[in-house]
Amino acid sequence: MTEKHHAEQKKESTGLALSGMILSIIGLAGVFLPAWKLFALICASLGLVVSIYSFYRTKKVGAKTGRAIAGIFLAVLTLYIALMIVVLKRVDSPTTASPVPAEPKDSSALQVDQSKALEKLNQITDSSTTK
Repeated sequence: MTEKHHAEQKKESTGLALSGMILSIIGLAGVFLPAWKLFALICASLGLVVSIYSFYRTKKVGAKTGRAIAGIFLAVLTLYIALMIVVLKRVDSPTTASPVPAEPKDSSALQVDQSKALEKLNQITDSSTTK
């Protein structure tokens, strides 16, 4: 009976390790999709917790710990990538936008252009009234 119970514990522990690894893989895939970031972070966090728990459990039972280690690695990698994306996004985006100036800085050039335009307009109107 003990041997059967021990085999069930090994199977359960490896199943948990596989679940943690799958959650971590889903999180890693989702972190690159814009609409899935929150879902990816939740999956990666759950994958990390499940993988750590299954690592200690499989170690206690004597089963292989490879899947649990892979789940831990992938979850930590996912959380690191998500953190870097958030940090880089904040660095790239300006915090305050500079206001658009209402008038050009060189107002003398603007006045010259306005005066030339008025002269041309006067010439056009004067030539049309003389005909």
